[in-house]
Amino acid sequence: MRCTRHLLHVAVLLGAAILAGPAAAGAQERPPNILLLIADDLGWPYAGFMGDPIVRTPSLDALAAQGTTFVNAHSPSSVCLPALRTLLAGIHTEQWDRQRAALASAFGPVRSRTEVEFYRTVPRELVRRGYLAWQGGKFWEGTFATAGFTHGLATSVSSPLSNVGDDFGRTGWAEGTALAPLEAFLDEVGSEPFFLWVAPMLPHVPYDAPPEFSALYDGLGLDPRRARYYANVSWLDAFVGAVLAELDQRGLREDTLVVFVSDNGKEAERDVGGVGQGKGTLYEMGFRQPLILNWPGRVPAGVTREDLVSTLDVAPTLLDFAGADALNDGRGTSLRSAVESGAPVGHPRLVSQYRGTPASNDGFWVRTPEWRYLAASDGREELYRIDLDPFEQVNRAALHPDLLQGFRADVADWQATLVAGRQEVDVAGRITDYLYAPIPGENVELSGRSRAGQRIRLRALASPRGDFLFESVPLGSYKIRSRRSATPLALRSVVGRIPVDLPAGSLDLFLPLRAPQPAAAFTAGNSVLRGTVLDGAGAPLAGAIVSVTGSTPERRVAVTLRTAPDGTYRAEWLPPAEYRVVAGTTAPRRSTRTTVTIDPRDDRVLDVTLPG
Repeated sequence: MRCTRHLLHVAVLLGAAILAGPAAAGAQERPPNILLLIADDLGWPYAGFMGDPIVRTPSLDALAAQGTTFVNAHSPSSVCLPALRTLLAGIHTEQWDRQRAALASAFGPVRSRTEVEFYRTVPRELVRRGYLAWQGGKFWEGTFATAGFTHGLATSVSSPLSNVGDDFGRTGWAEGTALAPLEAFLDEVGSEPFFLWVAPMLPHVPYDAPPEFSALYDGLGLDPRRARYYANVSWLDAFVGAVLAELDQRGLREDTLVVFVSDNGKEAERDVGGVGQGKGTLYEMGFRQPLILNWPGRVPAGVTREDLVSTLDVAPTLLDFAGADALNDGRGTSLRSAVESGAPVGHPRLVSQYRGTPASNDGFWVRTPEWRYLAASDGREELYRIDLDPFEQVNRAALHPDLLQGFRADVADWQATLVAGRQEVDVAGRITDYLYAPIPGENVELSGRSRAGQRIRLRALASPRGDFLFESVPLGSYKIRSRRSATPLALRSVVGRIPVDLPAGSLDLFLPLRAPQPAAAFTAGNSVLRGTVLDGAGAPLAGAIVSVTGSTPERRVAVTLRTAPDGTYRAEWLPPAEYRVVAGTTAPRRSTRTTVTIDPRDDRVLDVTLPG
């Protein structure tokens, strides 16, 4: 391509950017350890800090008192499997299922509960940023490894409704060994930050709490089912206390963000879902739960908030605290800024779809601070003044036809947004050899045509763990390959050029690529070059191409990127070298170039202004 030779405003843009890079890198703090505690079937009223006068939850009460508690958190689903998907990948289960259908079309049948290897997940993104990630307890999406964890207990999907390791937290309680797998992981962590997915199946059935917990509710005149449920809640509380005590004993608590949430809600006196007004229904009890954030000295203590929040907000919040990128397809927002500043979260309403049986338990719901609307597939509409009637006893639908019309519009808008998706997505992945060891430093190329007919050719480098990322790829049809012909890559039965189709409604994609034969690995770099491409008026340019090329004693390095909608770009895992940086657009045709020297562990900022 013919380029206009136009240097940057060296004295201002380039010089300031280069000087800012190392200083910015030096100012970065070590990211926090993250502990995600996931209760199973914890109904929102059933904890001391939520106002229950009977159930005993001293550990959770203390966690809430020392942190920030959202009392109006909601899961998109009132059963566990789709609810856990939201916590794992930050997306609604409707998005998950649509993506699985697209994957099946591209790569052949995808067995349910194994497709997670194709999704971007919270542990994958944290591991890309240097975390170790451990999974223990209820999980239900593939194995810990296929979901992006580095360590864990879910080594296989053992049945349609369970995984190996689901019993973590229950097994060994009487013997004092319940935390042994977690302790073993913490013994080997070292100085790296870690992410813990800790999900005991509590207070979920079976209601078989040890005697010290069931005895707490003897002689109180409780319904036997409520008493058994409360005993399991107290068992959960004791387990949470034991995990926090373990972190305290190791001196890790001050450096750890703790987030406590449940997968979904529950009615205490219903052992099964799909009946009454709790789990497996469209009613509030199945969806609402508390959400606690706790980090000593960093998250405000003793704060209780009424803001509407969703468990869709959990994934972006964790990634934000960790300094990692958000998952683009998520419908939630990070709560970090609101928590730290005290500002409103900003959700005026929550909308979701739940697929249940029978038709009376299947449909949509909308939640505002005052109202809760539900529309079942059997044609039933209900409306509750939820701030005054939290257990949905008085249906006011007939009294407010004007409100019904507005809530129907909310549902229609939600559905339309879900179908439309985004026009650009990220294509991420990991490259391993035939023994599943990572291939670092590999140069990967994605090429093809967008739906608009634009020719796209992008190149990325793999991290020390074999991770790669192409950002802001327009929807279209592409192929991915290694730029080394001697190292063909494979995905399932396809070897060489791997097809990547991104139809309308596509989500970000994760591709588990393998080299089917031995391959010599390069040395992966550890530096970043990032910045913003601007037009002559100083406005960010989306879709500009940034090419970063250079040579090391080992090889030639070539990275080609598209700028994001905000004009930003990032070249990752660069080895030390002098690089030529060319940025430009094709319509109109304009470009600029410069050189920059990248040192080890650089985080270099280079903003680029194209000629007018």
